[in-house]
Amino acid sequence: MRAFSCVFVKKDGKLRLLDEPGYRAFVQTLGDGEEVTCAFTDGSLDSVRSHIRSQKANNYLWGHVYVEMAKHTGHSPDDLHDAMCERFLPNEHKRVEFYNHMSGEQLTVETDGRRSSKQSPTDFYDFVEQIRAFALEFLGVETQDPDPEYWRRSKRRRKDVAA
Repeated sequence: MRAFSCVFVKKDGKLRLLDEPGYRAFVQTLGDGEEVTCAFTDGSLDSVRSHIRSQKANNYLWGHVYVEMAKHTGHSPDDLHDAMCERFLPNEHKRVEFYNHMSGEQLTVETDGRRSSKQSPTDFYDFVEQIRAFALEFLGVETQDPDPEYWRRSKRRRKDVAA
């Protein structure tokens, strides 16, 4: 299941969605009949502002970059995300061991903790730019530049990452 969150502000007695384009892009990635769970929390204005910025970046990745790649490859955005995490995020394979005290049986499970949700905004920016470069160079899929407000870095830094 994908994670998606959006921020609302109460105005005139109604909740107003702050990132409607991001919300619409997310909805486009859903399959017919796919269920979505919504949870509401409150937060300080500072945490809301930082969340909006990172959520916009997340929405750009899922609602634009993966959608364009999916059109070209036929893979789902979820499968593309798994592949991009495997390709670009550090290997975090872990071994979790269980021991049944009753039978003495041991069970070892290999896990891969690579998750883009664990990344700082700076690392997430680099991750998205690596995906965009891969899409362009390997697949021939060009993605439009995001709104400059999505990122915290200058255009000069974006060019350095792509090089």
